[in-house]
Amino acid sequence: MTTRRLYAWGANSYSQLGLDKKSEYELPTEVKINIQDIKKICGGARHTIILDGRGDLHIAGKSDLSPTEYEGMFKKLELNKKFKDVVCGFDMTAAFTDDNKLMVWGNNKNNQLGYPNMSVIKEPIELSLPDNETAINVKFGLKHTAILTKSHHIFIVGLLKHFKNDKNASYKEVDHNSIEWLQLIPNIVITQNDITHIVCGQNHISFVIDRHVIYAHGDNKFGQCSQTETSEKIMKFESGWTHNGYLTESNSLFLYGRNNYGQLGTRSKVLNGITTPQKCSIYPVNDFSLGAEHGILKSGRDIYTWGWNEHRNCGHDTDDDIIEPKLLQLCSHISEIVFVIAGAGFCMVLLETCDK
Repeated sequence: MTTRRLYAWGANSYSQLGLDKKSEYELPTEVKINIQDIKKICGGARHTIILDGRGDLHIAGKSDLSPTEYEGMFKKLELNKKFKDVVCGFDMTAAFTDDNKLMVWGNNKNNQLGYPNMSVIKEPIELSLPDNETAINVKFGLKHTAILTKSHHIFIVGLLKHFKNDKNASYKEVDHNSIEWLQLIPNIVITQNDITHIVCGQNHISFVIDRHVIYAHGDNKFGQCSQTETSEKIMKFESGWTHNGYLTESNSLFLYGRNNYGQLGTRSKVLNGITTPQKCSIYPVNDFSLGAEHGILKSGRDIYTWGWNEHRNCGHDTDDDIIEPKLLQLCSHISEIVFVIAGAGFCMVLLETCDK
């Protein structure tokens, strides 16, 4: 018989780990949950949301749905809606309902949630897109939002100067809901199902064409917008603030971009960034997740973390940065690692243990 257990560690000043005390947790600590059939866990900076098999959302931490923190255990959000996906930004959230509506809430000071004259959206509101397009994916930067539509168009709303200043970016300006949006126009012909992944960093956006070619626009100070073509298919793509990572079909992980905290796991820090994807020393990699400047991966039944560690978000008994992936000490009798999750400054792991 197996039991599912959730462990968390790192920044917790807003109870975003779902643990009792509001302080940093240096080492992985079990989170007491009473949520059946967890489908997804996503973390922002101050909050974490769990999507369950019934389509309900459960939250821990600080959310603009409430003026106070959701302290202690995860609490179900009473929204009178059912959801099939949820995405967390630094201080924003988006969720797709079971009838394909895109709902958003949180920080809107830069109009990044698509509405004017509202610095904060305190309850989920449906977001309409230019030309009544249908959203199929959404990702958050620090002050912008990128949306991929069913027609395989990419729209950006919010702080737009980094994209307008990119001489390699082609776009058209679109006025929608009294706000300026940008529609990216890739420099290649896009046909149905070509865009397979989309991610956002602090001030950049990257997307994958046909699982092989990575394009990016925005701030490229550390090489995070490097164009890359892979011989293998890209199965997963993620972004930190200023670095990116992708997992190939042969279970190899590659990282590139800023490396001042060791977030690329290359055994040394590089202040100016690395433009060429670096293969992770751990193999095989079955899954991974990137926080703001740190990462976590699973390899079989082992878990490794690396990078920025100011809040002990790498889960080791030190606050020194971890410059290469380091094996994490968790509970014994692990039968399966279900999810590895990195929030901005924390990590979570959902796993199954064998009961004796």
